[in-house]
Amino acid sequence: MAVQDVEGYSERDYNRPSRDAKVGMTPPKLAQIMINLAGLKDGDTVYDPFCGVGTIMQEALLNDYRVIGSDANSAQVENCRSNLSWISKKYILKHPDYKIFQSDSAHGYKK
Repeated sequence: MAVQDVEGYSERDYNRPSRDAKVGMTPPKLAQIMINLAGLKDGDTVYDPFCGVGTIMQEALLNDYRVIGSDANSAQVENCRSNLSWISKKYILKHPDYKIFQSDSAHGYKK
C-alpha cells in the first residue's frame, strides 16, 4: 500500500514563487515518477538540461540527490533559482547546494 502526499505536491506546484504556464509545466508528481524510474543511487547527481522553473530539480533535492540544471532562457534560470531557494528554506535538505546556469543544451554541460 502506498500513500501520496497530495497536499505536499500541491504546495510545491501552486505555492512556489515562480510558475510559467506559457512555457509548460511538469507537475511535481510526474517529476517524482521520472526520478524514481531513473534508478538513481544514493549521492547521484541529476542534471536537467531544460530545467525551466526547476520542478525536476526540486523533487530530486527533496529525495536527497544533488542537482545541476540549465536552460537557454535566462528568465527560466531565474525562476528556477527562485523556486530552489524557496524549497531550500521550506524543507530540510540533505544536499541543499545546487548549480543552475544559462546554457543552450546543444553545447552540453562542462564542469
